[in-house]
Amino acid sequence: MVAPTVFRLLPEDHARAGQVAGQIFAVGYWCAAGLGVLILLLAQTRRPRPVLSALLLVVLSGFQLGYIVPLVAAHGLGWPFSFAALHATASVIHLALAVTALALSWMLSQPVGAPALAD
Repeated sequence: MVAPTVFRLLPEDHARAGQVAGQIFAVGYWCAAGLGVLILLLAQTRRPRPVLSALLLVVLSGFQLGYIVPLVAAHGLGWPFSFAALHATASVIHLALAVTALALSWMLSQPVGAPALAD
């Protein structure tokens, strides 16, 4: 919803709209990475699933921030595929981040020792 809204608000300047949307996404990725690190620092050893999910949150956020976001900002310069493929890759990773964050939220809302979904 972010990108279409920004592009709708700045219809005359697509380059600026892309920069604004990228900055908004980057803030979200930094927040996800920070949350993942915080959970890793506070994790209890009796809860391995949240630790793995938090680690995945940090890795995916770091990949977005360190690799994908700069490529999008450079309009795909250095990306071996089309710009559309770069956006698709960014969208898939963004979706994976959202699913990981939701799963992590659910896991952390469960009491310690509660059975997991697979149990």
